[in-house]
Amino acid sequence: MKILVLGGGNVGRAVVADLSEIHEIWVGDREPVDVQGAAGKIELDASNHQTLKEEITHMDMVICALPSFLGYGILRTCIDAGTDVVDVSFSPKDPLPLDKAAKEAGVTVAVDAGFGPGLSNLFVGNISRELDSISECYIKIGGLPKYPKPPLYYESTWCTRDLIEEYTRDARIISERKITRKKPLESIGVAEVMGYQLEEFYSDGLRTLLHTVDAEIMEETTLRWPGHLDKVKVLDELGFFNEEHVDDTIEIIAPLMKNSGNDISMMTVVARGPIDGVDHTIYYELYDEARDGLSSMSRTTGFTTAAVARLVCDGRIPNGIMPLEFIGKDADMHDYIIHRLTDLGITINRKIFRNRDLR
Repeated sequence: MKILVLGGGNVGRAVVADLSEIHEIWVGDREPVDVQGAAGKIELDASNHQTLKEEITHMDMVICALPSFLGYGILRTCIDAGTDVVDVSFSPKDPLPLDKAAKEAGVTVAVDAGFGPGLSNLFVGNISRELDSISECYIKIGGLPKYPKPPLYYESTWCTRDLIEEYTRDARIISERKITRKKPLESIGVAEVMGYQLEEFYSDGLRTLLHTVDAEIMEETTLRWPGHLDKVKVLDELGFFNEEHVDDTIEIIAPLMKNSGNDISMMTVVARGPIDGVDHTIYYELYDEARDGLSSMSRTTGFTTAAVARLVCDGRIPNGIMPLEFIGKDADMHDYIIHRLTDLGITINRKIFRNRDLR
């Protein structure tokens, strides 16, 4: 198949590295990029609906690995063009209302097909298939430098503007089956995950899970090394993340978070609920490190995107808006993605316990 990957950054490179073995992969980007394994490069402005639609009509599939502010528009353009799309942009707009249009166009739109949201949705979808109902579900997720350095103790492996939005956008969680909003930096907690002593804050990563999976309690927190969040909180309180200042802030802090290539990714998803009247806990644990010239975040994100794209190419994912929790409810597709990632060196463990205390 002929596939257009929009974005030649870290995630796009991982996608190309995986899919170029079996498909003809083209890369679309505004900037000059040289992506190993790509059949060619198309220079285009993805915000230009007409230009993008003209390029898409020559493709069998589009994979969107661009910043979040472009994502929703690209989904609509792909639907208009009748072209399947796998999206990892994490657009702030809810993609579910596009479901009717996608089905009428005969298009499969796999959304949030990355690390988090993405794999976390896949895990929760599979959990919802096994448990009769979900009483509690807690997602902890982090992409971290393996060796944190001052002053910010963080290395950015993705768009800095999107990173700042994670600190400023209200986090939506489920409490007593209702959507509740939290200020991300209002409550900084302490977390021990896989033997690491970390800090956590509420993040707005549940996305479609807010509407697709029924749970009494569901939360996502993002993990950081100690020291980072206190400094980010000060920047936020002083107004450095306000729209009129954010470009200057990015110019100053982005070089301080330069990616060294030595990062780690981790995630735990823990959920409790009954199975045939007996309380059970299902536990997922993921860990990965940078290797083979790819950052861990690009591996966990890009390889997940590529695995979902393989399923779309094989016609296994139905038309319409398909978040990964829908895919996770299908045991065969869930297992395919897990096996694909573990074959590529990402460690994923899953356990189920009877009557285990969740916290």
